[in-house]
Amino acid sequence: MNNTQKKILKISFIVIFIILFIGHWINNIKEKKEVLFKNKTTIGWLFEYDDGGADFSAKSVIYSYEVLGKIFSREVNVTVGFKKCENFEEFKDKRYWIIYSPDSPEKSLINLEIEIQGIENPEFPETLDDFK
Repeated sequence: MNNTQKKILKISFIVIFIILFIGHWINNIKEKKEVLFKNKTTIGWLFEYDDGGADFSAKSVIYSYEVLGKIFSREVNVTVGFKKCENFEEFKDKRYWIIYSPDSPEKSLINLEIEIQGIENPEFPETLDDFK
């Protein structure tokens, strides 16, 4: 394989990666709009926390929720400042508002700004701005 063919192959891989990344990004936006436009609410809990292994790595939480007797889970990235999970054992019993698509309950968003465990009849947030 000559240098020109190697360059074409590298460029092809880069273009394919960019196309896949953009497709994934567009799909995430589409799913978020679907959930925000038409949704039902439930309460969810954090299932797992991944600190990324390094100070500047992406951190994420996996949350779970129940709809009609079935458990669903979703992973969402959290900011570096999300210190709530430093001791996950204490944190895993906390509860949060979840909105999900009634047509596709596996599509959901979580509000990590408001903890609702231990509150009788917790008030749903006034806006959907903090759901991600």
